[in-house]
Amino acid sequence: MVLSGKIKNLILRIWYILNQRSVAILSGHTKSITKVLWGGQDLIFSASEDTTIKVWNKAGKMLKELKGHAHWVNTLCCHTDFALRTGGFDEKTFSFANDEE
Repeated sequence: MVLSGKIKNLILRIWYILNQRSVAILSGHTKSITKVLWGGQDLIFSASEDTTIKVWNKAGKMLKELKGHAHWVNTLCCHTDFALRTGGFDEKTFSFANDEE
């Protein structure tokens, strides 16, 4: 499978390469998407200029919306201790280490 996006159109797609078909459409951001990350365990993370991070499953269902940055989020990183680290234009960093956050 391949993950691709139309950054300005606010849509991400998951493609199945063997038959060249889109198997899921991920939509929900209200401004341009700045980063997409396949996080393992079938989770996909997307960051946006709308100041949010969205967590998706591979079927395209949004599982969580993470808020907290005052400005757009421009980077994401998954760590081996299963923590999601973020960095925003506002120079704040956040770490989400469990399902409660």
